[in-house]
Amino acid sequence: MEFVVHEEAIDLHLGLLEAIGPPEEGPWPTLRSLGRSETRTFRAVVLENEYLRVTLIPDLGGRIAAIHDLRTGTEILPRPASLEAVAGGPRGVDLPFGIEVSLDGGPRLNALGPVRTAMDEESGEAAVWLSETISGWGHSWHLRVSLPNERAAIRLELRVLNREGTSYYNGGFRASGMERAGKLWSSALGGFSVVELDAPMEDGLLRFGRGIELSWRQSDAFSIELIPFSGIGTPNGFGPGGAYSVREGSLLVQASETVSGAKAALLTEAGQTLEAPLDLDPGRIESIDLGGVVPQALAILGPERQVLMEGPPSGGEETRKSPFSLRTESDRGLRAVEVSPLLRTAVINERARRAMIAKEYENAAELFERSLLYNGDDPIAWWGLAAARRLAGEEGERPELLNARWLAPLEPLVRAEIYLGMPADSGANPTGLLDPLDETPDVFIEVAATLVDHGMWQDAMRWIDEALRRHDLGALHWLAAYTYHRGTGFRMEAARHVGLARERSGPPYAWRPIEKEAIEELNGAFPSQK
Repeated sequence: MEFVVHEEAIDLHLGLLEAIGPPEEGPWPTLRSLGRSETRTFRAVVLENEYLRVTLIPDLGGRIAAIHDLRTGTEILPRPASLEAVAGGPRGVDLPFGIEVSLDGGPRLNALGPVRTAMDEESGEAAVWLSETISGWGHSWHLRVSLPNERAAIRLELRVLNREGTSYYNGGFRASGMERAGKLWSSALGGFSVVELDAPMEDGLLRFGRGIELSWRQSDAFSIELIPFSGIGTPNGFGPGGAYSVREGSLLVQASETVSGAKAALLTEAGQTLEAPLDLDPGRIESIDLGGVVPQALAILGPERQVLMEGPPSGGEETRKSPFSLRTESDRGLRAVEVSPLLRTAVINERARRAMIAKEYENAAELFERSLLYNGDDPIAWWGLAAARRLAGEEGERPELLNARWLAPLEPLVRAEIYLGMPADSGANPTGLLDPLDETPDVFIEVAATLVDHGMWQDAMRWIDEALRRHDLGALHWLAAYTYHRGTGFRMEAARHVGLARERSGPPYAWRPIEKEAIEELNGAFPSQK
C-alpha cells in the first residue's frame, strides 16, 4: 500500500484542569485538577504505511498518542480509559501518556498545549513536522516524524535551539506507561527498541546521562528510529532489523524490513556455533524450531554478516570508564560531547582528522568547514580544508590557503600545502618555497608530524624526503619509518630509517603524541639488536 497522511478527530476522556493564578516566574499559570473528567475531541495527525499507523495530537504538546502495529492488529502504546493528570511538572500537573518531546527529561512547560504542524508533502513518505517556541524556557524545537517506506520503523528527527541564555538541557523524548530495559521499551501488548542514527543517546531516549549546559544560540540535532514489535512477547534480542524472542523451544523473529539471505546464529551450551538460513519479511513473524537447543547467545545476521538483532550486552548500559581524551575516545563518545561549547571545535577537528585517515576527503572537508563556522580564526582548520579539498580532487583557486596565510603569515603548514599542491615532476624548483623554513629546522618535523597524524602518507613521504635532504634529524627518520611501516608496508625501508633514527638520537626529541606513538610502535616492530 502507499503511505497515507491525514487529519482526523479523536475522542479522549481526560481530567479537567484549571489555572490558579500567575506563577512565581514565567509566562504560564500554575494548573491543578478539578477532580472531574469528560470526553473532549482533539485534532489528530495520522501517518500510515503498510506496517504501522502512528497518531499524533498537536494540541496536547504534539505527543505520539498511538502506535498501531498493522501486522498484528496491536495497539502498542498503553492508554488508560481516562487520562488523569498527576502532580508534577513545571506547571504543577503532568499528563504521563504517549511519547513526547522532552528537553530536560521531564514534561515541558507547554506539554499540554498546542504545537505547530506542517505536512511534509514532498518527501515521498508519510511525514509531518511539529514545532514549538517555548515561552518561559527560551528554547525552540522542530521535530520531523516519519514512517520510512517499506519498513516497520518510526523515525524521529529532533532539532533544538537555545534562543536565550545558558540553560540546562537534556533533549530527547519521554515514553510513559512502559517498562524500560536499556534501549527497549515494552508493555503487555508490545513495545519498541531505540536505534541511534547519527548521535549517541546516553540515557535511552535522552541525549545525555546527566544533561549539559546549552549556551545561547547553541543548537543540537539528532535522529533516532523506534522499531516496534508485537506478537512475540518480551524480546530476548533486538536491533535495527527488528526483534526476536525464544518461546517454548522456538525462535520467533519479527523483522523491520525485508532481508534475503539472513542467518540466525546461536551458541549452544557445548560451545558449538549453529547457523540457520532465514529470509526476513516485516509482514510476518518467522518461527524456527530450535530442536531442544537452549541458546546461550543468539544473533540475527544480514547477508554481509552485519548484526540485525542481538541480545543486550551482559554489562547493561554503556558507562564511561576513563577520562575523556580526544585521540582515544570512540567516534560515539566524540559525538556525545560535541554539543559542549568548550569542546565542540576540538571534537569536530578530531573527527575531520579521522576522516582524513580513512581517506574520506569530502567528509573531512565538510567537517573542517563546520569547525570554521565556530572558530574561523583557526589557520590549521583552514589548512585542513585546503588539503582535504586537494586530496578530494578539487582544482582551481584555493582561498582557504589565503585565509590561513592572512591569519598566520608564517604558518609552515601553509607553505607546505603550497609545495605539496605543485606537481613533483613539474620541472620547476618548488623546493625554493621551503628555503625560509631552514632557519628553524624543527618546523619540518612539525609539518611531517601533522601530515602523518592525518594519515596523509604520500604527502608525508614527499615532505620528509625533501626535509631530510636539508636536515638529517633523528625525529624525521622516526616519522619516515612510521610512514613506510604504516602507510606503505615497505618493511625494509622502515627498518633502514629506524636504524638511522637510533644513530641520530640527539635533539629535538620526540614530544608530540604522534611521535611517541610512532616510536613505541616501531620499537616493538623493530627491536634493537644492542
